[in-house]
Amino acid sequence: MSAVREIRLLRSTRGGRRNPAVYSISVDPTMYYRWKKSYDTFGIDGLKSHYRRMEPGVRKLMKENSRLKKLLAEKDLTVEMLSEALKKRKAEKR
Repeated sequence: MSAVREIRLLRSTRGGRRNPAVYSISVDPTMYYRWKKSYDTFGIDGLKSHYRRMEPGVRKLMKENSRLKKLLAEKDLTVEMLSEALKKRKAEKR
């Protein structure tokens, strides 16, 4: 849901009670209250996606970090498999 729709919904329910608009767009009450708290605290900026607000360089580094974590996990798995194979081979020689 866009921030504009969220703002319209929040402004239409300013009286303290949720109106039927909340239910007509199938918004979970928990989500409504999360939006309301964020809107009351930070205003319109509170409803914008945090991911979009990131600097492009930071986003690039996050993607690279994720890729490197996957590579490290693959290497760890390879090392573990080779260690197990070596243990089995040593056990067979005895």
